[in-house]
Amino acid sequence: SSYDQTIKVWDVTTGKMISERDVSTPKDIYIKSISYNKDGTQLLVCNVDAKLSLYNAQTLNPIQIIANDTIRFSTASYSKDGKKVVTGGASGQFYILDVTTWKVEKYFKTVDRNEQFASMDILKFNNDDKRILAISGIVGLGKIYDIESSKVVHKLHGTSYSVASAKFSPVKGLFVAAYDDMNAKLWSMNNGRLIGSLRGHTSLIQCVSFS
Repeated sequence: SSYDQTIKVWDVTTGKMISERDVSTPKDIYIKSISYNKDGTQLLVCNVDAKLSLYNAQTLNPIQIIANDTIRFSTASYSKDGKKVVTGGASGQFYILDVTTWKVEKYFKTVDRNEQFASMDILKFNNDDKRILAISGIVGLGKIYDIESSKVVHKLHGTSYSVASAKFSPVKGLFVAAYDDMNAKLWSMNNGRLIGSLRGHTSLIQCVSFS
């Protein structure tokens, strides 16, 4: 997906584009996030107009538009078991939706009284679907939530820089985040502690990933 308001699916073996869809509208809507479901048959797309759209992953034909009068969606991603989606938070909160009904199962408040209001730009289930990483990309505010209790178990301390992306390690309990201070930072999902900073870039970092 891109600011050019298109979705493209590519074959990584041949490098050829399989399908393409133009999602442009008169409002100049661009795509904020995109996520495959567990079996790779569907794509969940979050637009800047605060709606979710479900597409066939092969043909990119639309399946369903998911809108909610009380939720301004800012990002969305599937759980590892494919049964839930974590989404929300253009107004500083997020939700867990059931993928069969698309109804809200849980609500999470992310902004305390003494914290700066901002949208949730990064929302991800951890590897065992028991915790959620929630980061406000603009202000760099990061928290780790326990899903069962809906409570914050850890806050990410030690940085106030904005965050562009985050990725979980195949090794459980670790994730890396890209910051605009030109560093990638490695964190523990178990205790919320900063493990180390990966330095060497000379400009802000947009993307991070593990092998």
